[in-house]
Amino acid sequence: MRAKANAEPALEDKNHDDLPEGWAAATIDDAGHWLTGGTPSRRVNEYFNGSIPWVKSGDLNDGLVTNTAEKITKVALQNSAARLLPAGTLSIALYGATIGKLGLLDIQAATNQACANCIVDANLVDRWYLFYYLLHERQALIDAGQGGAQPNLTNQIVRNWPFILAPLHEQHRIVAKVEELLENVNASRERLAKVPKILKAFRQSVLAAACSGRLTEDWRDGHTEIEPSSKLLDRILQKRKHLSGRQPCEPDGTSSLDLPDEWAVKSMDALTSRITSGSRDWKKYYRDDGPGTFIMAQNIRPLFFDSSYRLAVAPPQDDRDRARSLVRRGDILVTIVGANTGDVCRIVFPIKEHYVCQSVALMRPVDLETAPWLELWLNSPSHGQAQYKTWIYGEGRPHLSFDNLKATAAALPPLEEQHEIVRRVEILFKLGHKIEKRVAAATKRADKLTQAILAKAFRGELVLTEAELARQEGRDYEPASVLLERIKAKRNRAASASKNGAGRQRRGPNAGKN
Repeated sequence: MRAKANAEPALEDKNHDDLPEGWAAATIDDAGHWLTGGTPSRRVNEYFNGSIPWVKSGDLNDGLVTNTAEKITKVALQNSAARLLPAGTLSIALYGATIGKLGLLDIQAATNQACANCIVDANLVDRWYLFYYLLHERQALIDAGQGGAQPNLTNQIVRNWPFILAPLHEQHRIVAKVEELLENVNASRERLAKVPKILKAFRQSVLAAACSGRLTEDWRDGHTEIEPSSKLLDRILQKRKHLSGRQPCEPDGTSSLDLPDEWAVKSMDALTSRITSGSRDWKKYYRDDGPGTFIMAQNIRPLFFDSSYRLAVAPPQDDRDRARSLVRRGDILVTIVGANTGDVCRIVFPIKEHYVCQSVALMRPVDLETAPWLELWLNSPSHGQAQYKTWIYGEGRPHLSFDNLKATAAALPPLEEQHEIVRRVEILFKLGHKIEKRVAAATKRADKLTQAILAKAFRGELVLTEAELARQEGRDYEPASVLLERIKAKRNRAASASKNGAGRQRRGPNAGKN
């Protein structure tokens, strides 16, 4: 039955005043044939490294699935709950870190049990219409998940979820309009995603310019009467001799440095009174209520001390490593073991009872006024970082040795120029930070815009409804409720015929005979 596109909504639409004219209330289960996946036994080598794509929830990318990380064999299909699904199947992740992620198979594939799969009935639903609807409903679905701290969806939750169904031709128009609008949103999002990489390159360029003297070249031309770096160096060496008494090592890697003639060059050993790391056996002092903080590698970020992670300790007063590893304001910390080896930051605020662990080196500048400059130097990709990269060893667990830290060549500009360099770098970095904040805000707006577009789509506000279009064109149209009932009746007849056929096949011509 087809409805006349009158000025008044059809009777069935009046039962759903909140739905656009011609739309119908359904469930996700109505969209097609739902199937679960399965995982072949990992103990059987013959099941894997085959030719059949096998989708895990991590392969779902909120778009077309064109390839998978793993493939299984035909034997695996025959001996597991996994089954081959046609291209066009919609998959949704049911649990784990990817819960709610979606994918439309662009290939024939099987899935594991973490995916619920719908072979979409194209006579009732445009598969992209279903995709965008589930994308719109994703957070609500996740919130409805079971399992406390980490929610889990079930097939039943997904299949029983309310589904609002537009007439089929209207679905096609909605999908086309959504894709047109999202193409612009996604293009903007892609441009925004490139900005962090650009800003990282910008900061590295600033550091390289600062530590090569290019950033303050104009400043030096107008400040020829300042105290030379040689006098600053003399004071540092005299003070270091008093503090340490040990002869500093010579700098390594000076041949590649292209610096202003006015700048001195010495080893970090010569410019610091202490280079050390923490204790290896303080695990016994870990206490949730400990007054001290054990500084770990995860606290050290380039140019930033990250205090969001805290490992509390309570070392006894007489521990021999306590005084040696105690951190003060102005100290420079370097990760010397692990994935982030070479990361450098400075302690810029007064801290109490903070101690470095064995994976973090503490370098204490003799003259604390040089600490901001030395932090920049050690973070510069063309200077301190370049030296560290040549020395880092150990593929599985990278290391930097104390000998390398001590021998690191460090330039020493006049103190006034150091202050000017630090000031200019801070201004430029603040500009980068402002851009970062604007990008983050724009990215959030883009995310909200996607949901706003989908919300309008499923309120029937994005394109003319089929009812409105039919009225304009003076024709009839088929409301979604009529289409849904027709498809359900067809499915019921097919299911009944299949059941009866299976029954006759089971009985056979000699059923009941002795």
